[in-house]
Amino acid sequence: MLFTKTLAAVAGLATLVPAAMGKMWNLTGDLTCHDPSIIQQDGTWYTFCSGPNVPILTSKDGLKWSQGKPAFNGQKQWWHKYVPAHNTTFVWAPDVREYNNKVYMYYAISTAGSQQSVIGLATTDKISSGNWKDEGMILTSNNTVGYNAIDANLFIDTDNSPYLVFGSYWTGIKIYALDKATMKPTGKIHALAARPGTDKAIEGPFLVKRDDFYTLFVSIDHCCRGYDSNYKIAYARSKNIFGPYQALNGTAALEGGVTVLDKGTKRFIAPGGQSVYKDLIVYHAQDTENNAANTLCISDLSFKNGWPSL
Repeated sequence: MLFTKTLAAVAGLATLVPAAMGKMWNLTGDLTCHDPSIIQQDGTWYTFCSGPNVPILTSKDGLKWSQGKPAFNGQKQWWHKYVPAHNTTFVWAPDVREYNNKVYMYYAISTAGSQQSVIGLATTDKISSGNWKDEGMILTSNNTVGYNAIDANLFIDTDNSPYLVFGSYWTGIKIYALDKATMKPTGKIHALAARPGTDKAIEGPFLVKRDDFYTLFVSIDHCCRGYDSNYKIAYARSKNIFGPYQALNGTAALEGGVTVLDKGTKRFIAPGGQSVYKDLIVYHAQDTENNAANTLCISDLSFKNGWPSL
């Protein structure tokens, strides 16, 4: 029953669909995706993925997906300036959201294991137009700073103030307030979560506000190692946007305190790269029935006192 209500509310469908799929949606079609960011506009669902030129999956019902036209058609000239080792069209972890009647897509350019990274921004009025305006560099990082400028997430607070949440490994997850005019970081950087010690595997932040709490989702442990992958979706919450965030057991998120939400199933292992859209959580997992390929997954999501559950 939850599935029926969720799909009707999110998709705006006039006719309810069967509720037989339970908490995890039964998706079909082309589901190849890494780090999915989902959005719906003008009756069409779009899922933006990491990959060459930002691959985009499209769907009319959120269930059957097909490959659409990528967001970009080649490298931006300024990418190489900030990440000299990057010489392909591969774009990391796009995050797409509507704000003030415009669609914003934050994304990253980097290379594996490197702190030499840059977050960029592209905007459009209509996703269906395929016309993305390059807004250039938003934030950079290198080995002189404590963070990695990838895995951006645009968070809009209840007062319409925008924030940029980001970070991967190193000293963990950070947040900046954004200037509403430029949508670039302003003011002081704040630390939200980290995993101190030798294994600093925390990344893919996504922030939501539910039940007067800020709930921070992250991906922990390791992705993309085939059947040896142990990625997991985890979370922590706070009453204040800048923290302190805590796990369900009260451990501070800056000391590694996060609570695991999803560690996968027998078929879909290593879930992560998550984003939240209304009452859905969207993520990739490695499909053991398809050579452990990164695969789009969607599940219903609910909250109680700021704590999420599937």
